[in-house]
This record gives sequence, C-alpha cells and structure tokens, in this order.
Amino acid sequence: MTKIIAEIGVNHNGNLTKALKLVKLAKTAGVDYVKFQIYKTNLLVTKYAQKSKYQKINISDDSSQYTMLKKYELSFKEHKKIYAFCKKKNINYCASPFDLESLKFLIKLKTKIIKIGSGELTNKLLLDGLKNYKGLILLSTGMSTLQEIKKSISIFKKNKNKFNLLYCCSSYPAPIKEIDLNVLKSLRDNFKCGVGFSDHTTGIEAAISSSILGATFIEKHFTDNKMSLGPDHKASFNFKEMKKLVNEIKKYSSLFKSGKKIITKSELENRVNSRKSIVAKKFIKKGERFSKKNLTVKRPGDGISPFHIDKLYKLKSNKSYHPNEKIKKN
Repeated sequence: MTKIIAEIGVNHNGNLTKALKLVKLAKTAGVDYVKFQIYKTNLLVTKYAQKSKYQKINISDDSSQYTMLKKYELSFKEHKKIYAFCKKKNINYCASPFDLESLKFLIKLKTKIIKIGSGELTNKLLLDGLKNYKGLILLSTGMSTLQEIKKSISIFKKNKNKFNLLYCCSSYPAPIKEIDLNVLKSLRDNFKCGVGFSDHTTGIEAAISSSILGATFIEKHFTDNKMSLGPDHKASFNFKEMKKLVNEIKKYSSLFKSGKKIITKSELENRVNSRKSIVAKKFIKKGERFSKKNLTVKRPGDGISPFHIDKLYKLKSNKSYHPNEKIKKN
C-alpha cells in the first residue's frame, strides 16, 4: 500500500513549537511519515547564493539563500525533540539532509528512511556518506537525467544500500502540464526498484494517479497556513487537503490486492444465477442418444456446465428427461 509523507520541510519557519504543531496535524490527517529538512546553513550554501524565483514568494528577507535558510534552520537538539515527539505520537520521522554532519546525525538517530532531495542527487560526498546506513533511501530525481540517476544508484549498489526512486518535477508549484507519470514505469523498468512520487502540483489528481500506478511513497508539502511567510507554504497542502489525499489514496489502494484471479464471495450467488446448465431441449427417452437436437443450455448454472456438452453427445441417456429438465451425470 502506498505510504504518504507529509513534507513539513522548513514550513515550521524555524520555530520548534510550530514544528511540533505540524506533526500533530499531520498525524491527525492520517499520513504515515512526517519529513523535515535538516542542515547547517554554513555547510549548505555560500553567502553569495541568490534565491530562486519560487523562493522569493512570500519572503520578506533579502535575496540571499543564506539569510533565508539560516532563519529556518533547526538545531540537531531540536530535531531530537521532534523525533521523540513523533515516537510519542506514533508517527514516523524522516528527514532530508543537506550536508554530511546532518546525514551523520540522522544515521546515528537510526531513522527508518532518509530522503535525498533532487538537488543532492549529484552530491557524491553525501551519497558516499550513506555507506553504512541500513534503512531505506528515497532518492528524488527532479532535474536529473537517466545517466545522472544511474551514477547515483551505482554508489548505492556498491554499498549495498536499499533504495527507492521518487519521480519529481522540481518546480514549486509544478505545472500539471509538465507532469508525466509514465516516468514511474521508466524508472522502475530501468533501475529495477520501487518507485514513488514527490508531488509538487497544487491538486490531488497526480498523487492519486501515481498511487494507482504503484507508487511506493507519495510525498506532499504540508503547512497549516498557505499564506505564511516562507518558500514552500504556497505549494503545500493544508490539513483539509492532506486529509482528503490520505482518504482517497486509501480508497484507491484498497482496489489493488494479491493479483490472484478468484471467485469472490459476492460473485458466488451471481455465478449460479448468470451461468447456464445443460438441459433437455425436448422430451428425451431413456436410452436415447444425446444430440444437438435434444440438448440446449439455460439458466441457472447449478447443473452440468456447457463446457461438457460435447462429451454428452457421445453418450446415451440413462433416464428420461422432460423439456427444460437439467441433465444429470450418467
């Protein structure tokens, strides 16, 4: 069944109390995981890096990525508190590290999942740092070529890491016209692994469709207020939207089971009412040979199956039959 990740990211705006509130909201919405972004600003970005177009939405700071990210940075101590709070609330914590120190912290914390964001897909130093990680790696593939993905995966395979790939369009929000969910199949076929969807669209349709196509995980940004100041709030789902997504995914996921073709309980009665049995077409005398002239098939289907009518043509009747009477085994 598809697992849903509420990507809180930096939507806590650097406030621990707000982060814990968002965890509670996500738990109430019914998601499986909450995900945060964990980093040390001075290890992530230079002071000269400019914010992208999407990062300037609802931001009152200057144009520096450093200034923005420093404002939203949570300490390792605060992340420990979030992790403990998640355990208390019985919801899974995971995070995306953006530097080696943050990655080492997550490995020491023994999180079940570590998400590697699309921007880190070519960060060999970070990928090498996962060498001794025993959990599941989710590698987001936004902005990447198949060749770049192949290089990243070669590191995981060398180190015997467990991994899934997430299809992603790294725009915030992502235009629905740029989404191609057939990429899920391409990733699955090319790399023989589980695939999921990191969804940055504003609607619910793409996520539901990816679930139907077998997405292992669906990640969606989550906030308590889309109008809050910050880079990701506008492209995030609020509580009502996330709750609806969870309910819809569960509903559609329940339609995909073992894949074994069986006769279901509800079909058994209809099987008798809808199928046909071999019956006498006219009066048949005892000893008379069965033929197309004296046999036909009619409902209900609780007698001999029409599949066996050719065998009856070779036999003589061992009793007399009235019209429409079901033929019994000789």
